[in-house]
Amino acid sequence: MSRSSSVKGSVEIRIHLFGRFRVERGSETIQLSTRKTESLFAYLVLHPESHAREKLAAFFWGDSPDTGARNSLRNALALLNKNLGHDLFVVDRQHVQINPEYPVWVDVLEFEAQASRFLTDPDSDPDPVTLGLYKNDLLTDFYDDWVFPHREHYRSLHLETLLQLTQHMRSLSEYDKAIEYAHKALTFDRVNERAHQHLMVCHMALGDRSTALRQYEDCRRALEEELGVEPSTATVALYEWIKQTPPEAHPFEARITNLPIPLSSFIGRKREMSEVKHLLSSTRLLTLTGPGGSGKTRLAIQVGMDLVDTFKDGVWWADLSPLTEDSLVLQSIAKSLGVQEVINQPLPETLNAHLRSKHLLLIIDNCEHLIEACAQTIATLLTGCPQVKIIATSRESTRITGEQTWNVPTMRFPDPQKVSLTDLLMEYEGIQLFVERAKAVSTDFALTDENASFVAQICTDLDGIPLAIELAAARIKLLSPEQIAVRLSDRFQLLSSGSRTVLPRHQTLRAVMEWSTNLLNKKELLLFQRCAVFSGGWNLDAAEAICSDEHISKNEILNLLSSLVDKSLVIKDREQDGKARYRMLETIRQFAGEMLKTSGREKEIQERHLETFLELVKAPNPHLGFFLPDREMLSWMKLLVPELDNLRSALNFCTVNPNHLESGLEMAANLHWFWLISNQLTEGGEWIEKFLMESNDFSESVRAQALLSAGFISCWCGDFASARPNLEKGLKQYEDLGNKSGVAFSLHGLGFAANGLGKHAQAGQLFEKSLKRAREINDKWLINFALHFTAIGTSFRGDYELARSQFEEHIGLTKEGTGNAQGLAFSLFHLGRIARLQGDYASAQAHHEEGMRLFWQLGDRRGLGYSLFGFACLAQALEEPHRSARLFGAVDSIREDLGALLEAVLQFEYEHMKSATQDVLGEDVFHTSWDEGHKMTLEQAFQFALSQT
Repeated sequence: MSRSSSVKGSVEIRIHLFGRFRVERGSETIQLSTRKTESLFAYLVLHPESHAREKLAAFFWGDSPDTGARNSLRNALALLNKNLGHDLFVVDRQHVQINPEYPVWVDVLEFEAQASRFLTDPDSDPDPVTLGLYKNDLLTDFYDDWVFPHREHYRSLHLETLLQLTQHMRSLSEYDKAIEYAHKALTFDRVNERAHQHLMVCHMALGDRSTALRQYEDCRRALEEELGVEPSTATVALYEWIKQTPPEAHPFEARITNLPIPLSSFIGRKREMSEVKHLLSSTRLLTLTGPGGSGKTRLAIQVGMDLVDTFKDGVWWADLSPLTEDSLVLQSIAKSLGVQEVINQPLPETLNAHLRSKHLLLIIDNCEHLIEACAQTIATLLTGCPQVKIIATSRESTRITGEQTWNVPTMRFPDPQKVSLTDLLMEYEGIQLFVERAKAVSTDFALTDENASFVAQICTDLDGIPLAIELAAARIKLLSPEQIAVRLSDRFQLLSSGSRTVLPRHQTLRAVMEWSTNLLNKKELLLFQRCAVFSGGWNLDAAEAICSDEHISKNEILNLLSSLVDKSLVIKDREQDGKARYRMLETIRQFAGEMLKTSGREKEIQERHLETFLELVKAPNPHLGFFLPDREMLSWMKLLVPELDNLRSALNFCTVNPNHLESGLEMAANLHWFWLISNQLTEGGEWIEKFLMESNDFSESVRAQALLSAGFISCWCGDFASARPNLEKGLKQYEDLGNKSGVAFSLHGLGFAANGLGKHAQAGQLFEKSLKRAREINDKWLINFALHFTAIGTSFRGDYELARSQFEEHIGLTKEGTGNAQGLAFSLFHLGRIARLQGDYASAQAHHEEGMRLFWQLGDRRGLGYSLFGFACLAQALEEPHRSARLFGAVDSIREDLGALLEAVLQFEYEHMKSATQDVLGEDVFHTSWDEGHKMTLEQAFQFALSQT
């Protein structure tokens, strides 16, 4: 089905969903006989994926018996085919779908495509005709539940587009257009303060002070009538500034700024603002430099706002970020200042003539990608316009004579060793509230270094909820902060004695929760209770899978969840991999959990939770979960990382429910690669061991994989002796099952363990056997995996030439698509080691650098430890002992964190090279450098290792 305007001339039908439902074929309007049929058609248009007939029937005719619902769906589809043509749908006995090839034009989809394109690239103006498509809200006379979230989505998109357009036109000094768009926004949202603010600024820019003041009154009245609130501080401040502007000001003099209106509050930075203003007082060009994300733009905007009254002709803003051509820099600045090109006059002359007598501040944002053109333009302006000052933001300076550069620092944070904990905590309002309320009931209470951590824990555990903090503080009369913190696991019993002078629902924490949940309808309450099963948040897919049943259909979850968000019982969290996540404050989750337990459905919901996350873990698991292509690995990790708390919750559930022990073991074993990549090997090993100790009654395949995973995890942790028994048992079980892949992997693990124990001849034999099994089943992934480990064993036996050829063969196969980045990175480490041992230091440097960058991209802390070890040994070989000592300190920091790191051969090499470095420097000097490396963060160690490459 077409979604773009490119097919307008060839479309078969045109569908209008904004306002009233309408379908047209040419000049003919097609009438559908029932509202339900129109709703079904609109739903299918907006959801072009394939739909199961049974679900559609239940969704639209759920009040009817199953047979009646199916008949109603069949009749509706027949009616649509009759009126619109049989080619419009792709149908079979089980599914229904809009034909994606059918030439259909839909106003909603056309609008969404254009609006999204503009919001992604504000420099590409939307087609005015397309903006006019939004004549009213989506399907205004439809009352189906599914319509409401879609209506709100398109309404929000429309408002966001209008406000962005308003800002865009303001930045170009096209105030009439900006006013037009802002008024359109108010047509759909009368209380939108950003639109009111834009209008106030634009009317002032046009010299219409009285209209600007009336706009504030319109804003104040709308907020009071519809929401019962006052205008925000920012709106009031803008109003006060307008009142202070002389009524007789010339229109251009009133156009003092086109600075963008920030979307969020400005936090801190008082010292930085003072420094920037001080520097600007003594220079005409101040360039704010710093890396992306350091706050250059926001700081410049805030300084500009503060200096509006300082410059007679205003503060002006030119954003260069959308530009790609040098030639557009001057044009963009001219547009921002409202300067029009003059026939037969070069633009630089026109701009200089306009600014020559002006006293203003020009802020030019995002110069770095057009730095040469910016430098030339700025130099021209400063030379010809003596009263103009410029703030530029860039990742690098313009290098113009007279330029003052200032690097914008990151936000300050305290040194825990040099700051009083109590003074630090008193900067937080939650702590302030607790201390104030505690002193009210116990006059001798004070925040001290001894109790400060417990007070902070109380406020954290109570999610910063003011009432909960007040109730906790009231307990200071009888308990210490430490006692309160410990007892918060039963917070509803503990926090149960509030003031008698407040409403009953505010006297206990439980009463607050009960009052909130009493406002829910039956289905909202069911979903509220069931969401307690999630730990650490969830996405919509998980809620639909786990919380739906005969009482709540899957299609109802979105609207019910939206209602819980609206009622502040659920929080919409940040997006993860393109999907919104939701969570409950822990206090609310505990209360919902109590209700779920009382309902008698707790175990049923927990079982669904387990089933859902077990399937998530198992989904991409070829090769027993031990080898995944990079793309699959990345996708899998993106899914699992935000769900770690849910995985732990599911595993905990299995430990206390004997019927689910095997599911728990299967989940823990399937997570082998996750435990490795996320640097949580110890936890993974403990889960597997716990389940294996609980029972012997597991299926052979699950037990075999668990033993294999446990063995490999022990190897990764450096506990090679403990790995062997599990790997030997796993090998036996895989042989009994006839699973050749399992046998090959088990032989690998045994070879890995033998290498770690220094038994390299035995390891070589085991790797050769593994490689032979892999070739027997012609598994290229397994062959490459075996080749990698065989090469490691060969190198440990000292046959470096053969090992080099084996590693190079492995790397070649990996780059052809049979392997993954982690294996490639370890091969590069070993090649670097071999090159160093053979005296080829340049090759060693290159291999270690390439491998380390791969480990960094993967987030593999263990692999980074190997790379740092390689660089430490190389520095010693290059007679750079201070550098070597620092790198050994960084290696030891990772070793302490992981518990173990290197195999026996590498461990011997580590001890020898470290000792040699210490002998050169002497013990005191060595430990000084070692301590510097030990204190480095992982990123600092990474950068230091590469600093001489």
